[in-house]
Amino acid sequence: MKFSNPAQIMDAGELTREQKVTFLKQWEQDLREQMTASREGMRPPTPNPVPELLREVRELLRKMGE
Repeated sequence: MKFSNPAQIMDAGELTREQKVTFLKQWEQDLREQMTASREGMRPPTPNPVPELLREVRELLRKMGE
């Protein structure tokens, strides 16, 4: 499955809670890796939405009790 924003995961009625958590945690990991790469000199995408997306993913995980 391909989601363009974290809210789409939450809105996906066909996913179980566990699947949503798994997708969000994977997205969080991917975003952390992008931020690390950026700090190590790799150029981020322009504009760089990573910090905002990471906050959104973390907030959704928090709301799910994770």
